[in-house]
Amino acid sequence: MKENFKRKSGISEGNLWERDIRELEALRRQALLRVLATTNLAYMAPYLSLARTMDVKMSAGSKVTIQIQAGDTLPQEGYIVVYLRTSTSIDALTHKKNIENVLYTFRNLSSQAFEPFVNISRTGEYQEVFAYSNDEEFLVEKIDGDDKIVLQEMKKMAVEKRMHSLVRFIDLIERAVDRASDKRE
Repeated sequence: MKENFKRKSGISEGNLWERDIRELEALRRQALLRVLATTNLAYMAPYLSLARTMDVKMSAGSKVTIQIQAGDTLPQEGYIVVYLRTSTSIDALTHKKNIENVLYTFRNLSSQAFEPFVNISRTGEYQEVFAYSNDEEFLVEKIDGDDKIVLQEMKKMAVEKRMHSLVRFIDLIERAVDRASDKRE
């Protein structure tokens, strides 16, 4: 078979090895760059959020505290869901705000800078949900209810909007959450 390929393509076996090595090195570089981009995005996310949402001049002297309240990895067959619950306290000179965030995301599932995720942000006033699969398939909605209800509602909305990738990822998160609660009971 190799002989046939070499004769048809005119490529020697040595050149095939060199090309394979170059392709592997390029893949390693791309993987490393993705890891660096993801890590740096994670470090920068709080600052980017503040820069986009706060009046920068008015927020001088403000204090932002993020406390991790709970976290868990929910290993499944072929993938891992990460659960993280945090409390963010924003203490500005003129006001205070507390936000509870519940994040469900995947670990090392895709090659995108951001893994697919569902984030539930709760303040005393409202609950906002951001579900993301990729740059074409994401939803931002205000939905009441506990995590399971939120996941069900977001999946229904994604089905209605024919966001197949988002539906699949929310379904995987739901399964992991259900299995984890079955084990706890």
